[in-house]
Formats: sequence, structure tokens, C-alpha cells
Amino acid sequence: MAPRPIGRLPRTGFLFARSTRALLLCGLAACSDEPTGPVVQGLDRAVLDAGVARIEAGEFGDVHSIIVYRNDELVLEEYFHGTGPQTRMSIESATKSIASVLVGMALTGGALPDGVETPVLSLFPEYAAVANPSPQKDAMRLEDVLTMRTGLAWDEWTLEYQHPLNSWQQMRATPDWTRYVLDRPMVAAPATHFVYNTGASLLLSRVVEQAAGLSAAAYADQTLFDALDIDGWTWPSSPEGHSVTGEDLELTPPEMARIGLLLLNGGRWNGSQVVPEDWIAVSTAAHVTYAHGIQTFEYGYQWWRFRDDLSVAALLETNDAFFAWGSGGQFIIVVPHLSLVVVMTGANYTSGDADSAVQLALFRDHVLAAVVE
Repeated sequence: MAPRPIGRLPRTGFLFARSTRALLLCGLAACSDEPTGPVVQGLDRAVLDAGVARIEAGEFGDVHSIIVYRNDELVLEEYFHGTGPQTRMSIESATKSIASVLVGMALTGGALPDGVETPVLSLFPEYAAVANPSPQKDAMRLEDVLTMRTGLAWDEWTLEYQHPLNSWQQMRATPDWTRYVLDRPMVAAPATHFVYNTGASLLLSRVVEQAAGLSAAAYADQTLFDALDIDGWTWPSSPEGHSVTGEDLELTPPEMARIGLLLLNGGRWNGSQVVPEDWIAVSTAAHVTYAHGIQTFEYGYQWWRFRDDLSVAALLETNDAFFAWGSGGQFIIVVPHLSLVVVMTGANYTSGDADSAVQLALFRDHVLAAVVE
């Protein structure tokens, strides 16, 4: 499942104007030029610890973990509600961002010479007779899938996920999820409209299969996960046998943090280039602006970004943050210019992803506001 529009959140819950920067910092640091607690890797521990206290008080819903790295050093690692560093759970739609990493790795082999310009239907020769054929569907490229601008008819945000008319639910009720996605009619030209589509993200599994000759899960195991010493992961397959690259990869919070650190360091790990640095740059850059009510974000290749007018961006000298976001509160946040990686997990499902979005306020008020140098 995906992060939902957060229109139910009051404006005071997440979105603020840039002019509130001073108020935020004063409220959290006693309006002092001096840090209020010990400084560790340029982070005020008093501000971090205040955030932990608020988590324990339930002010950010059902948060399970928070991990903060600064300058490649662990500054904070806390677990709640009986969880721990070995607790493995679905990272939900944060899986999409990991799939994007795998696509970039697989494309370097040259098996798909057109790269992100590869026509999507060419990846699925066994589905030659798709329903609702059209020139627009023929024109759909891999980049359109990566940026959620496929043009396919899809709706998984206006209805609850368990509603029988939700596109995500309808896909999962079929024996062939890939065919369901490819058979959808086109309602817009590719590359013109952002529509969140977990089914389209499933198609990324085939990109890895065609480029690397392995399922996305097997390829990840032999490359990405092996390099990062990630063991014991689980990743389900669709009924037709493709790794579910749209959701449901299971990792522990420390494993999620390793992925964030890998990207922070330009794809290098223990002296080896695991992920192409140029892919990290292009995939985490803003390609799309999405606006829905009070929610406005930017989107890259399956990675989210904060738009300049959000309060989070107001606390950044350079708005270069990018993040993976999974339903319930699964986050991998990377802020390159601050050399910062933050992981949060949770079970904030009770009122949709309006609950998980409040964890971004935790990040803003008790991680970014803790930066003193």
C-alpha cells in the first residue's frame, strides 16, 4: 500500500510557511544561540531526546523505531512497543524506492540499451495482446513508470484500500497482476499526469528480470543485500511469479539504515561502488510535483522529496532531502548536505497515512531542529 493524501491533517500538523522557521527553532531550542544539551556529531541530544519522550507519550502515534546517523556515525537508535533491532516487518511502499535502486544497478549492464526510454510493452512480449491497445500505451516508457506518470487508469487513493473498487484491491484479486495493470485503459498521455500506482511499480520487477536475468529478489540478494550484509529478508512474489516491487519487502530498521547510508555515500560501501552514483543523482532528483489539498510533494524515480514551500525545507540550507515512504510510517530519509540518514518505522495505520505523515513532523521538529553545526 501507498502513502495516502494527507488532506485530513491540519495545517499546523505538518505544513508551515518558511516564516515559521524561527518559531520552530525557538520552541525546540529555548530561543538560545547555545545548544541545550550535549552535541553529538553536530546534533543537540536534548532536542533528540525530547522527541523520544514525545514518541513514548504517544504524540506521534504508533512509532516503532527511530534511527539517526550523522557523518556516518550512529547518534540515536531507539525502539518502542516491544520492537528491537531484529524486528523485521514490511516496509510497505518504501519497497518502491529499493526497487528503483535495483533498476539503476541492473541497467548498467547494457541489456536494455534504451535505458529509461525503453517502451514498457517491449518488456512483456508474452502480453502482446493487451486489452485497450492504443498509441499512447505503446508510447509508455520506463521513465513514465518510475515517475508514476503512466497515463493508465488507476485509483488507489480516493477509496480505502480494502474497498472492492480500489484499483490496488482489484489487482490483488486477479490471478495475474501484471496483466491487470497492462490491460488498464489509458486516460492520459504518458509523462503528463502523476497518479500514484502501486501496480505500475510492480512492472519494475520485469525490468530487472530482462536486464539481469534474475528476479528482483534474487538480484537484490546477490548484489545489494550481499554488499550490505542484509540477511533474512523476505520479499513475496505476485501470483504470476514476479517479485512484488511495489510493496511488502521485509527488513529490519538497521538494514533500512544501511541502504540510506549507501545512498548518502554515493552508492559506495566498504570501498566498492554498489549503486551507480549517476543513477542515485537522477533517481532522487525531482521529476514531478504532486499537489493534493494541503499535501504537496515532489517525486523522482520512486523517491519522494519535500517541495521548497514545506516547513521541512525551511530548515534546510539546501533542499536536497529525499525519502522512501511506506504506509504505516516506514521511512528512509537522506539529507546529503547534512550527511544525515534517518529511519523511522511504525504502525500508524488507524486513519490511513495521515497518521504516518505525522512522523515527518517528528523528523522536522526533533531531528532537523537538532542540527546545530
